[in-house]
Amino acid sequence: MIFGTILLLIILICMFLYFMQDKMIFFPQPLDQHTLSLIRESYPEAEEKSLQMEDGTNLHGWFVNKRTPEEKPGLILFFGGNAEEVSHMIERVRHYEGWSTVLFNYRGYGMSEGRPGEKKLKSDALEIYDHFLSREDIDPEKIVIMGRSLGTGVATHLACHRNARGVILISPFSSILRLARKMFPVLPVRLLLRHPFNSLKKAPHIEVPLFVLLASDDRIVPPQESKKLADQWAGPAKVRVIEGEDHNTLSANPRFEKYINEFLKAFAE
Repeated sequence: MIFGTILLLIILICMFLYFMQDKMIFFPQPLDQHTLSLIRESYPEAEEKSLQMEDGTNLHGWFVNKRTPEEKPGLILFFGGNAEEVSHMIERVRHYEGWSTVLFNYRGYGMSEGRPGEKKLKSDALEIYDHFLSREDIDPEKIVIMGRSLGTGVATHLACHRNARGVILISPFSSILRLARKMFPVLPVRLLLRHPFNSLKKAPHIEVPLFVLLASDDRIVPPQESKKLADQWAGPAKVRVIEGEDHNTLSANPRFEKYINEFLKAFAE
């Protein structure tokens, strides 16, 4: 009787996790018309863009253009976290001198259509890359792929399938599967998980330089998980840890932008 009750409880938990995992992994954030109007007024250099993906889904975002008469800028492709509407990054990327930046909201985020999922986010990243690489005002030899948290899984996938000068990963996980196994050690998470985001599998195939930026007190993605990914990276990898910050406060630290700018300058050389 007790064994049957325990088994039934495990089955119910598994069913709950299987059907609710999308809501546990993805937290789409909206973009209201008032904020959109402020962006249009405050950042004239941010070209509002709408791209139609191969399946007909329209994604909404911005191209922060840094072109100058003297030379073509490099290009940063940024992929945000699981609860991140990326318009807030427009102010930040204005300070990356010599780099234009692509910021697109995932499916279901901001004003992008559709529903998020690992396969769709990864295929969208490839399409976004191909679209912007074809622009004449971009230097194709200066492409940097940047991701934060969930976006590191997207960025790693893109770096594995397209050329880049370097990769910047902020609070990256080795794989969501590994994190899920630690959270639910007695459950068959490999069978349940539809979005494993296994960056660890791709890391040994990526030879471009990697910069990893971590928070010492991160409880969502433990630093040792991020370092495991860096250890498996085929190319040169450098890890910087900002002490006293956690997963959600890391980007507020002044050293956050300082370290990123340092590596962007190195990639540009």
